[in-house]
Amino acid sequence: MIGYSGVPAEDRLRVVAISHLRYDLTWLRDQRSGRGLESGQPMADAAGIDVSNFDGDFDWAGTSGLSFGICRATQGLGASGTNSPDPFLGWNWPRIKAKGLARGAYHFLDPNLSGAAQASYFVEKVSAVGLETTDMLWLDNETTGSSPAAVAACAREFMTKLVSLRPHNPRGVYSFFDFITAGNCAGLGGYPLWLAVFQSAAPTAPAPWSAWKFWQSGSTSSSDKDVYHGTAAELKAWINSFQSVQSPTLEEEVQSGQLNTGANALTVISVPHGSATNIAFGCDNGIQGLAPAVLRVAIFDTQWHVTNSVTVDSTKGQAVVSFPDPKSTGVISVTRKDAGEVIVGYEVS
Repeated sequence: MIGYSGVPAEDRLRVVAISHLRYDLTWLRDQRSGRGLESGQPMADAAGIDVSNFDGDFDWAGTSGLSFGICRATQGLGASGTNSPDPFLGWNWPRIKAKGLARGAYHFLDPNLSGAAQASYFVEKVSAVGLETTDMLWLDNETTGSSPAAVAACAREFMTKLVSLRPHNPRGVYSFFDFITAGNCAGLGGYPLWLAVFQSAAPTAPAPWSAWKFWQSGSTSSSDKDVYHGTAAELKAWINSFQSVQSPTLEEEVQSGQLNTGANALTVISVPHGSATNIAFGCDNGIQGLAPAVLRVAIFDTQWHVTNSVTVDSTKGQAVVSFPDPKSTGVISVTRKDAGEVIVGYEVS
């Protein structure tokens, strides 16, 4: 949900057959490094696909073995050149339901526009083709903005507004591994994750998430391949769970960013007293072909609490260090004990 210059960002990112060079290289490096493997992790049982305007009048009736289908609905606020609303939304929407699949739509976020306004626009356009409470609503967050913090803030604003508008619809956030670890999804960890990692082995989720709910695992010439982290029956139960729940419990985002690079590099992070309980670290050393990061983490409340060797390895998921006294914690000092080459992201929450 990568590409040609001179076409809209969403279109560039969706030309899978020709333009997925970065994902293809990622997949090859993943196979060599073992990045993202969950030891003993079974493959999710419920299979699905997602499509965009590039897939045209998709033949939903001709599919088999699927439990869900997701289609592109909107981008930004529908400016010229964005193909928004998606010209094939009216085609895909009723046919996904007619096939008996769990149905979903996604909005491609423009981080330079109001997140709340985009959520309203998304709901308006999907409602026009018949939005039901069992339909999944997804935010596609993969476009860079003025800063990762600004992108994350826009995405949080979108999701907050979406929940207020459609409290009973299943919803979540789509993004890819590197984009997440760069800090563009800070504060979104309380929403279900639809993770894009093109590889054959089930991935781990980068911070701020501890697990993924959906996984975009690959593509064909006409669609992207997805799986739900569970059986078809569990997918149905998950969708139904939103019918009586007003909103998910969100993690309070305090601060996020990237550690300084270089051997013995020091990063000092200030924390408002009582605002957080832990700090989580994540990296993608596997895709970079680098060794795991090793950190010395010192937490100050009324005294220093030092953990001399915290290993951050993408094959094992995020590394979390809890605060001994959250109410008094004010400063975190992180020193790189490795070569300092791999990029390490952090989030205090």
